[in-house]
Amino acid sequence: PYVPKESLLDQLIAGSGWKTGVFLQLLKETGARTIEAARLKWCDVDSTARLITIRNPAKNGMPRQIRVSEKCVEMLNRQPRNGEYIFGKNPKNIRKRMRANFHWARGHIAAKTSNKNLLKIHLHTFRHFFATKLYLQTRDIRYVQKKLGHRSITSTTIYENSEPKQEVEQYIIKAVASKEEAIKLGELGYEPFDAIDGVKLYRKRLIEVV
Repeated sequence: PYVPKESLLDQLIAGSGWKTGVFLQLLKETGARTIEAARLKWCDVDSTARLITIRNPAKNGMPRQIRVSEKCVEMLNRQPRNGEYIFGKNPKNIRKRMRANFHWARGHIAAKTSNKNLLKIHLHTFRHFFATKLYLQTRDIRYVQKKLGHRSITSTTIYENSEPKQEVEQYIIKAVASKEEAIKLGELGYEPFDAIDGVKLYRKRLIEVV
């Protein structure tokens, strides 16, 4: 899959309308499919823990939680709360509207900046970016599978051959089964960052020695 530099996605987010920009930021940080993002409700957002829960996955996928940035939470919290759904009560109509808004913004920004690479970006490209960046950071294809909600690892393996288009921080990830293990990892410089199936995960940035 085509995976652009992060700066191009950020350019599209910044150049889109207020509501569309929030939608695109969610796609970028959660790897959600467009219909999954359109189905999100306010109860799926934990602003304190910065967690987004995808409870209604598409394509027979798995429910999952993804931690997002403070920027993403702030953008969400600036949205008006006119009901239980974040973007509107009809997810299919919301998806169509977001696609139309995105295509208009993409064409406008591409013409304004004379950057044809922007026209290669589609809404699903944000999911590809999320998965590629996550794999380059962790080198753990099973972890990427969980975060994408794939039931089969086969759908995820396309990202194993991803070539980096931007600088990304890489991490060593360890699963913690006890308090004692957590203390030892903390002493080694690991920090808690996520959990999968009730198992806490710790990570430490990988520093390459030249």
